[in-house]
Amino acid sequence: MRWQIEQFTFCDQTLTLTRDGKRTPLEPMVSEVLRFFCQNPKMLVSRDELIEHVWQGRIVTDNAVNRVITKLRKALNDDPRRPAFIVTYPKKGYQFIANINASVSPQQSSQGATEISTKEKKKRIKLTYVMLILIIAVCILCAEYLLRLAMPDATPLRLNEVSALTREPGLELYPRLSPDEQHLLYTEAHDGTIMLKLKSLLTGESVSLDHGADTWEGPADWRKDGKALVYLATTANSCQYFLRTFVAGKLGPPQLIHNCPAGSYGKIIFTHDPDLLVYSEAAYQGGPFSLFSLRLSSGKKTRLAQPPPRLNGNSQFDLHPTENLLLISAPDAQLWLSLSVLDMAQNQLSHLFTLEQHACCAIWNHTGDRVILPNEYPANQLVSYDLNGQSPAVIYADTHSIAVPTRHPNGQDYLFSAGTRDQNILYLSSEGSEQTALGATSVDERLARFSGDGQKVVYISLASGFEQIWIYDLEKKTASKLSKFSKARHIIDLKWSVDNRFIFVLARNELLQVDTQTGLSKMLKVPHTQIAGLSVKDNNSIAFSIKSANKWQVHYYNIHTDKLQRAEQKWQFVSFAKTPEDTLWQDNEGNYFTGQTQLPVNSDTIKQVPLVVQHRFNLRKQANTWLWQQAAARRYPLYQYNEQQQAKRLIATSDSSDFDWHQKKILINTLHYANSDIYRSKAGKH
Repeated sequence: MRWQIEQFTFCDQTLTLTRDGKRTPLEPMVSEVLRFFCQNPKMLVSRDELIEHVWQGRIVTDNAVNRVITKLRKALNDDPRRPAFIVTYPKKGYQFIANINASVSPQQSSQGATEISTKEKKKRIKLTYVMLILIIAVCILCAEYLLRLAMPDATPLRLNEVSALTREPGLELYPRLSPDEQHLLYTEAHDGTIMLKLKSLLTGESVSLDHGADTWEGPADWRKDGKALVYLATTANSCQYFLRTFVAGKLGPPQLIHNCPAGSYGKIIFTHDPDLLVYSEAAYQGGPFSLFSLRLSSGKKTRLAQPPPRLNGNSQFDLHPTENLLLISAPDAQLWLSLSVLDMAQNQLSHLFTLEQHACCAIWNHTGDRVILPNEYPANQLVSYDLNGQSPAVIYADTHSIAVPTRHPNGQDYLFSAGTRDQNILYLSSEGSEQTALGATSVDERLARFSGDGQKVVYISLASGFEQIWIYDLEKKTASKLSKFSKARHIIDLKWSVDNRFIFVLARNELLQVDTQTGLSKMLKVPHTQIAGLSVKDNNSIAFSIKSANKWQVHYYNIHTDKLQRAEQKWQFVSFAKTPEDTLWQDNEGNYFTGQTQLPVNSDTIKQVPLVVQHRFNLRKQANTWLWQQAAARRYPLYQYNEQQQAKRLIATSDSSDFDWHQKKILINTLHYANSDIYRSKAGKH
């Protein structure tokens, strides 16, 4: 169809806007919005109506709608302050005010005239063709029906529509729907608390399975008959799994079924045997998880066959929809995502396939002949693979980040958590008196690092869709994208070179060197394995630690010769500083040392602080002053300690375990917005 819009001609088939012979191509969503406006001229259209009709109910942020409207205005050369096409009514919607006339294309008009002139002549031929087509169609339908009876359908289902099951503030996570589809279990994180909720989908009412103010509850799982549920409840000093009956809509009292090590935050599920459960636990806080089975009637606990534990170990697993087969998602030796299957009856483990990506956590589909998982960070797609890791198919895509889905009891649909997060970089003085946000956008910015002269800040931003390196000029107060990454990297840390010529990038299992002049990157020749504690030794080399045989070892890498050299065996980590006396060392016994001569640290306060957190250095030193973060209630207070005065004080509180420090200036992260809700899909053929 063509529309004449004032001086423009819009064709929704070619996705073009033409004026005075000049054709402007439109993005698909921009074209869809303009077509909707043309079909509804002069009408006040709300955002919800736009989302319903143009985005077909998919999860869309206000920012996504704003971007499309902005692009459409630009194509029409429309001034929002004096609009001739699109008028915005705050909190109400949009109105397309331009004059519109619909018409068919010249080609369509010519074809119509020809068809009228030859209509009588072709009538009998058309009737013959129609009868023939009907006969062929009936034969095809019969053949398809017989084929479906003879063999299973392996075509992935595409999730065309979703609807929200929760609309609460904060984060709604880990959905589990009861077998009768009437009650939803989920974990809610809000205002520093984490609680397990049970919501009736019939009445909308919910109750909290509360074990006290300082306890975090969930995730949970239903027994296959829906008459009992199990869940995790943890505090700073305890870890416990509980069982509760659920009969006629009434919860029974909590029954303790297992004490896990303090600091372990795993999950528990029922198998198809109602007396047998599977759970995960870590031997110590921050350690890798292992899988166990629990027999309720006898209390017998058995360690299951499983892949070697790496990083978080075997914390992510899913039960086959009809058999006692566990799908285990765990990193392999190179830290790529590896999927294995455990036959619980035989306690036999077999490798399924490995994906060379940093995605998280697969589940079986409803028939058990494919697996489904979110794509790499920021994970805005759900992708289906066959059991050989082949024939990938995107079954759902969105602008929000999507968590690992769960199967709906109806045997066709899925539930998942999806939402947005906006984390900004805060620039403040060491006294905490001055605070300024840097390069703030509506998406995450993180891992901010001062250049050696303190004039610039490098950081990671999702502004272009996935992780890219950006640089902020503190004097000019401008931000620009530096890197040209073509895929997600799962970046953990950044460091400037001494001369500010390069940015060194620590990803999950690789190291890169990015030129600050060109933005071009070079992959450093290091093993694909666990790497932590990146620091810059001098203009020729960087330092980092590699984990081997469950032990960290410092290595040096020459950026000119690409030679990797192991440091003295006694050192686990070393954090080089601009001032040599502020360099920090940690030996194999966990003792701290400072400076080129490696003087021992005697302060009991400093000895209690972890040097490395989430593979980054957490403890910093400038002369007699120390800085570090300490996790508390899902936030990260930043402390300063004067060693001479033995005085400790709180400077600020961050929303991530990361900060940087240059002279009297500090960079931390602050959470501007975070929300996720639980959605239920409606499946359709791909």
